[in-house]
Amino acid sequence: KGGIMMLNENLLFEICIHKVQLSIPEVVTILGISTYKVYKLIRSNQLHAYRSPGEKCWHIPAWAIKEYLQKQADSKNS
Repeated sequence: KGGIMMLNENLLFEICIHKVQLSIPEVVTILGISTYKVYKLIRSNQLHAYRSPGEKCWHIPAWAIKEYLQKQADSKNS
């Protein structure tokens, strides 16, 4: 099964993501951060996201969440 490690309040959790892309509210829940912080991560290119032509909502690939969390864990371990 596919899973990613989530670091939140110094606790380690394993969650399974079975979706290819996630919405902003889903990312807020997974990362345990505010909507503003998610948009800030997107704008600063720390979290990959895209919008389809003609759409207003952002799509965040599941792999981008895993990549972001891995970078966060690596920076805390160094």
